[in-house]
Amino acid sequence: MFRDQPRFFTSMVEPLSDVVSWRDFGCHFLCLFLLLSSPLCAQEAAAPQAGEAAAPAAPKYQTLPVHPALAGNTPQARQTRNRVVGEIRAMLRGELTLEDEANKAKFDGWYTQYLFASMTQPENFATLDVARQRFLRQDLGFAKNQAVH
Repeated sequence: MFRDQPRFFTSMVEPLSDVVSWRDFGCHFLCLFLLLSSPLCAQEAAAPQAGEAAAPAAPKYQTLPVHPALAGNTPQARQTRNRVVGEIRAMLRGELTLEDEANKAKFDGWYTQYLFASMTQPENFATLDVARQRFLRQDLGFAKNQAVH
């Protein structure tokens, strides 16, 4: 019985040497190298030193200025926006006419100096989809007056 054990272990080791080839070793080594080198590739480029040309800046977007009375999150700005929104909704429903020059100026100012201008501000890019949907559903959805369209 003890004589058979060396043959048994030898028969187990020989096929194992056939399984592990140099090609497999090279493949495993390459995978290990790529795994360890990936954090090096993900590092940011060093900042340019004095005398070197700086990389081109990120593209700048054209922004429209928001009317100062409507901009910001102050209580006065919120109150002004709420008051103007009520009047704009009345114009959209047809309760106030756009033939009145004051109403027309307020209507145009609301959209050009606040609503559309606020959509161009970089701090509002995260909620731009919500603002567009609100414009389509609430503003255009309420518009029953043909002159508004």
